Amino acid sequence: MSFFGELKRYLDADTLCRMYYCGDHEVFEFYKECDKDSLVSRREFPFLESLLLFLEMDHMSDYSLFFQIESDLISYPFYKEKQSAENALRELQELSKNHIYYEILHLACSQEIKRADYCPNQSLQELQHLLQFFQNSNMYIFHTTEFLETVLDVDRAGRSPQCQMRKKYEHDVGDDDYMFHFRPIPISYELVREGEIVPVLYSSNILELIDFALRTCVERGITVRCCKCCGRYFAQTGRVSAEYCSRPTAEGQKVCRESGAFQKWTMKQRDDPLYKAYRKEYKRRFAWIKAGRITSKAFYNWSKQVREKYNKCRQGQMTLEEFQAWLAIE
Repeated sequence: MSFFGELKRYLDADTLCRMYYCGDHEVFEFYKECDKDSLVSRREFPFLESLLLFLEMDHMSDYSLFFQIESDLISYPFYKEKQSAENALRELQELSKNHIYYEILHLACSQEIKRADYCPNQSLQELQHLLQFFQNSNMYIFHTTEFLETVLDVDRAGRSPQCQMRKKYEHDVGDDDYMFHFRPIPISYELVREGEIVPVLYSSNILELIDFALRTCVERGITVRCCKCCGRYFAQTGRVSAEYCSRPTAEGQKVCRESGAFQKWTMKQRDDPLYKAYRKEYKRRFAWIKAGRITSKAFYNWSKQVREKYNKCRQGQMTLEEFQAWLAIE
């Protein structure tokens, strides 16, 4: 085949997505069906971030929109109502700006609608599979949230997700309306860019992306916790005693692990007589700079001395009274 023939074949091929977890992050890779080793793009997030963001979204208000999108796309293979399908894809594209799950779904549905003109039966089955989440989104979000709270939440369920899951699923769940139902999903074990062999999910189905996230947490024994600063869930990929998250925040803001830890330290120091004496004199002398009583250089020299005295007192080499007497010397 000529170069231009190969190029056309590559451009015409479907763009697919695979997803995996490695270490403390998760990766979404987009590739061409004809050449899965050639990446179109790659997106990386902190571990479990895509699922946690998805659960924080307001799906209730989108329920009627989901229903309309599903109805219009599934009817297309046989009724060929092109305008309805285009409107549905446009709505799905708008949703894709809010979350990568919708981005993946929009890409897959767009390609399936093109295929529907010559393979209607196959496209119908694939669209029904892809849009499974839209059939009852509220129920699936409820099941997922309930799983986080009863299996993965370290403060409610303990430190062993596998033990909690065994207790929860030891009897056949059947049609239990309060349980997340795990299903077979298309997973492969592969060597990834990070140099590790990990499970890789090949799917554009939102329910399968959620399923993969939950089972990965259970298999790796990773718990979640509500951050004491922002109240959002975060995955405990490091210390299980961590109380503050390091999830992405609005631009310019400190992550909770920084601001929360500082707030906690400040609260502890508030009742410490040594720290109170130090801060009071520090603020007083700092104000002298503005008043013109001392120079910045003089204040800097004094601050070096006071830190040395403070540390000596903290280590028991100097009493609080001696420290306070030294502070009083001007």
